[in-house]
Amino acid sequence: MIISPWWLLLVPLLCIGVKSSICSCDTLRGDCGRNTNSGIVPCFIIFIILVSVSTYSVYNDAGIYIFNFNNLPDELVWKDVTRHSWGENPGFYMFQLALKDFVSTDVFVFKLVSAIIIQFGILEFYRKYSCNLSLTLFTHIALGLYMFTVPAMKQSMAISIGLFAFTDLVNKRWLAAGLILLLAATIHPYIVMFLVIPFLNGDVWSKREMLILGTAVLLGFMFEKFVSIAINTTQSITGDSYELETFTESAGSNILRVLVYAIVPIMSYIYRNKINTQAGIYTKRCISLSVIPLAFYVIGSFGGANFFGRLANYFAPFEFVAFTYILSNIVPVRSRAIVKIFAIIFLTVFYYFLVRKSFA
Repeated sequence: MIISPWWLLLVPLLCIGVKSSICSCDTLRGDCGRNTNSGIVPCFIIFIILVSVSTYSVYNDAGIYIFNFNNLPDELVWKDVTRHSWGENPGFYMFQLALKDFVSTDVFVFKLVSAIIIQFGILEFYRKYSCNLSLTLFTHIALGLYMFTVPAMKQSMAISIGLFAFTDLVNKRWLAAGLILLLAATIHPYIVMFLVIPFLNGDVWSKREMLILGTAVLLGFMFEKFVSIAINTTQSITGDSYELETFTESAGSNILRVLVYAIVPIMSYIYRNKINTQAGIYTKRCISLSVIPLAFYVIGSFGGANFFGRLANYFAPFEFVAFTYILSNIVPVRSRAIVKIFAIIFLTVFYYFLVRKSFA
């Protein structure tokens, strides 16, 4: 019997969960930031585990990436790179060619280097902005974002690089943020959605967040017309081509996933006054951005669940940081431990059924 590495991940996942519930590092500093949970040695061990599982796992689109890598020319041809449109991911194409030309033609090396880039960027973001790295990583794994990073290599690499622009976007340092996002956009153009980050400033649950959710519900009821316009716009900008039937005839988002991604927005609304008083600028921005994944899942509940779920994943790291902060600092102290334990049990069960469904 072959045991899927995703089942094996349940062991460190449970360890992380127990540690985060019993030995969590709560902070009242009012902002995301480094703490004793983000030591170099634990981060390095976690990094090795995540990279190893990513490298040895092949499922879904990972096989297509391997096939395409094997069929690339062995030498870097610059004119081939310049012929690629934004929708053809010229940065990722150049990355593969350079890797094959200067490093190795072995597929294992390709997957290893890709996993290092992807996991390093995401883990560094968590290490820098999470007030409880253990709980954030637990959520990252349990809600399936880590599982997403294995087959969706282009999107995940773009997310990993794009996250380095977060500080610059919040502080509106346009040149630095623009250069980082430009690089990430050559790998996958949807990362330009991060340009919304500077505009969700101020307190949480401002009119902007309400407008985003209200628009999502409205677009859901106008789903077919909205998708038609979105397809035409996407094709003209990136060159990506989609069939309308792919969205209108496919299943909508699972209602349980919609509810799961509604937890942070609901909790942040309940505790909005305390958050606005206590939290710092980066924390508030992560909490405000947690509305966007929910908005995508609301639209996806009308159809095209896979596509809108992938869009939601671009903003999932912000939601996980926000979730950790609210559990560790905002929930009343007397009920904090119970709420954390309940959340860990619920997320573990969620991950169990996620794995069973994915590898049935």
